Order: sequence, then C-alpha cells, then structure tokens
Amino acid sequence: MFNPSDQKALVTMIAGNTGTVSTASHVITFDGPSGQIVREHIENRPVIGAYTFLYGLHVGRFAPGLTRWLYFLSGLALAAVIGSGMHLWTLKRLRRPHHLGRLIVARMNVGVLMGTPLAFSAFFIANRLLPVTIHHRAHIEVVSVFAIWGAALLYTLLRRPDRSWPELLGGNALSCLLVALLSLPWQSPAVAGVSMTALTLSGAFACAMVRTARKAR
Repeated sequence: MFNPSDQKALVTMIAGNTGTVSTASHVITFDGPSGQIVREHIENRPVIGAYTFLYGLHVGRFAPGLTRWLYFLSGLALAAVIGSGMHLWTLKRLRRPHHLGRLIVARMNVGVLMGTPLAFSAFFIANRLLPVTIHHRAHIEVVSVFAIWGAALLYTLLRRPDRSWPELLGGNALSCLLVALLSLPWQSPAVAGVSMTALTLSGAFACAMVRTARKAR
C-alpha cells in the first residue's frame, strides 16, 4: 500500500506463486478510495519468463516440505564438495616451496569456509536478540552478517591455519548451539526445524574441531 489514509492511496497486489515454478508476473494496482483498477501488468516476455522460471527453481517456493529438505541437503553436499576441494588444492600446493600467495590463500580458505557459516549464525542470533521495536532492525541483521564474516577473515589472516581451523570450528559449534537455545521454546514446526538443524550442525562442527585439533598437535 502506498500513501495509506490518503485520497491518493494506491494498493498493489502481486499474484501468488506457490503452485507454480515461476515467480509472480501478474501485478494489479488499485485506487485506494474507489477500488478501481489503475494499472494491470501481466509479464509475457520470453526472456523474463525464462528468468522467473530459473529463479523459481532456485528459491523453491513451489516445493513441498520434503523437496525443500532435499534442496537443503543437496546444498550442504555441494558446499562440502567445494570446501574440501579448496582445502585439498591448497594443501597440495603448500607442499611446494613456500610462496606468499599460497600462504595467504591457505589462510583465506579458513576465513571463507568457516567464516561464512559463522556469519549466517550471527544473523539468526541477531534476529533473536534484537528488540522487535528497534529501528532498521533488518538492516542491522544484515550488517551483522558482513561484520562477523569480515572479522573472521581478518582473524584467519593473522593466524596460522593449523590454529585457526579448530578455533573457528569451535566458534561455529558454539554459534549454532546458541541459535537453537535462543529459539526456545520451539513453538512452530519451522522454528523447531531450524533449531534441530542448528543442533546437528553444532555437533558436526564440534566433532570436526576435535579431530582438527588432534591433527594439529
């Protein structure tokens, strides 16, 4: 709604897309006082249609719960493939004579791979801790993501990888645990699902931290 409680108020409605793969492309704008249609737009351009179809596949709003979990698990699997590939590539090249560029990449790998989940955990933690009435709440949540990610990257640039790996794994284990605890009581299936996933990730990060710390000794 634009200009509410005004003679020039406008109400814009966008068609839902839960039953289709493509995102909404039908928009109607009504005059607020009279309810008459001011403008109606139906997107029929092939290029835009292809884009909304691919975007709809990406966000998966059309999908039932099981399919969304498959989306999530496939995302985790792909992240594991990318992360392990980056790590193994770096280890192989570190066996050669030391080069400043390779040393920097090795440290940045830790910051990127471990800083990213830490940053997204910070988003959920900020969401739970910030008062609902605070101004620019959504903006602060987004800023917290980039602040934590940047801090993690800077931290790993200043630490040896064999030290920063277990330290950031431990930080991720703690942050995921906090996400679950701060979400109590789990009053809805969505909150319960996020919290159980956070607990599972916390356990996985903790196990990885222990194994990495043992190898570093």
